[in-house]
Amino acid sequence: MYYTLNIEGKDEPDLVASITSLADTKSLPDHRFSKVIFENVDTIVFLNPHTIKIIERITKPGGIIEISAGKTAARLFVDAFSKTNG
Repeated sequence: MYYTLNIEGKDEPDLVASITSLADTKSLPDHRFSKVIFENVDTIVFLNPHTIKIIERITKPGGIIEISAGKTAARLFVDAFSKTNG
């Protein structure tokens, strides 16, 4: 069973909302989802402090989170990996 959240109403999601918004996602039940998939994620999602709070709240303990980054997030990864030892 899938539950779709999107900020584009034309895509006809189950909920029009931003994953970075506590207010938008308050109707999502706690620890409901065993797998959460993010597609084409923008950099702002990674940098927003609410995102991890929301993901932890809606995902079941031991749940899986998959993230497919959008083109705008590429620079974030390059900056992060260039600062690692390895």
